[in-house]
Amino acid sequence: MSGKVKITQRSKYVLVEAEGEPLSPDEIKSTLSQALKIAIKFSLNLMIAREEFVKQSASTVDFYYYAELIAESEFMKKLALVFPKDMHYDNLGFFETTSRNRGINFRLFSSKDDALEWISSDTD
Repeated sequence: MSGKVKITQRSKYVLVEAEGEPLSPDEIKSTLSQALKIAIKFSLNLMIAREEFVKQSASTVDFYYYAELIAESEFMKKLALVFPKDMHYDNLGFFETTSRNRGINFRLFSSKDDALEWISSDTD
């Protein structure tokens, strides 16, 4: 694994935190699968993925497939991604669009606090 990932079950959501070198597409798919299994096991349909400390982002094509994987689960009610605005934000905007096109309530944030506020709210 090229980067470090920590998946934590919180009281109302699953928290995925990544840092260091970017994960390969297969590693990201594996991480998403693990996070979704935890979410389903504990009936948590909310997820925050923190990527602020990843050195670079995945490709646009990779984001397309990640959105597909999440949509296949049909379990997530909300998914928030925290990522700094100065790093590959355009690709993440594409991920947000492809996720929403698949019915995933996904939002992109530059701060964990904003993501947590949205995840915890009743609004979309």
